[in-house]
Amino acid sequence: MSDPSQVGEARRIAKALASSLLFNETDAGKLALVVTEIGNNIQKHAERGEVLIRSVHDGQGTGVEILGIDHGPGMSNINLCLEDGYSTAGTPGMGLGGIRRLSGLFAIDSKRGQGTCIVSRVYRSHSNYNLSTVNPLEFDCGVVMVPHPHERVPGDGYHVHEAQGIATAMVVDGLGHGPPAAEAAQKACLIMQEFGGDPLDDLIQTIHLALRGTRGAAIGIARILPKQQELRFIGVGNISGSLMQPDRLPKSLLSFPDIIGHEMRKPREMIYPWTEKTVLVLHSDGLQSQWVAGAYPWALASEASLLAGVLYRDWNRGRDDVTVLTVKQRPQGSHPR
Repeated sequence: MSDPSQVGEARRIAKALASSLLFNETDAGKLALVVTEIGNNIQKHAERGEVLIRSVHDGQGTGVEILGIDHGPGMSNINLCLEDGYSTAGTPGMGLGGIRRLSGLFAIDSKRGQGTCIVSRVYRSHSNYNLSTVNPLEFDCGVVMVPHPHERVPGDGYHVHEAQGIATAMVVDGLGHGPPAAEAAQKACLIMQEFGGDPLDDLIQTIHLALRGTRGAAIGIARILPKQQELRFIGVGNISGSLMQPDRLPKSLLSFPDIIGHEMRKPREMIYPWTEKTVLVLHSDGLQSQWVAGAYPWALASEASLLAGVLYRDWNRGRDDVTVLTVKQRPQGSHPR
């Protein structure tokens, strides 16, 4: 968002995505308003910022997620900024309160001198079926995936497989960047879609064989088993993993050297404790890893997408593909809001 014309470009991209997801005209209009307001806010208040757009399929249905990230002055009073009619720029925009009303899910984090991150999801109307028939997902997943500054496709990939109360999350980083790296990452994601429920030892071997003939990749795969109160992790290469909790230091997940698709000694599956308050963070090496959980108490307690957004904002190296995947367990009986 370095030029006012990019607000219109972001709106066109969002509307095209909404059309592919079969949004009706009313829902597409809501989405366009949200993207416009978030983009305009970045233009007015921040020196630099980004709008990231993706499709989502969760327990509330099918929608479009807009993640607005800026490095502006931040807000000293978020609640005041959410009130209707409040504006620091003297403009008649619908404001943050309007964005929240149009959103099926809304979350915000802002720090003075550091910037603001806003998450909004606009969902497709459910005219043909009852929402009560949708199986609610037990895990909340957030992601940011952005290509190398000089590439149009990311050399990273991610996939989350959820079945029978168990989540298996993967981040993959194809060697290098651009289309050859993307080929390796996409092949790994296709394997995850088909075999994501397999034992982790078997799963990583299947991916290793599938990636022969490609550039190869680094991979981290985590399986969350809430009933056993454990997380199992298997990693090869420089995918970083951490387990975060509000009142504890992050616990790093151990990966082994080698390259998936080339030379790989059999990696060992590691087991870590898991509680309903634990948050899993997996990221490629486009993100620095010096961050600490204590710096993000609100984002840690909020939506998984908000945490992914603030980590990307503050620790993105800016010279490589970067993927940040966050996974947390939904409290029993909760749903996206």
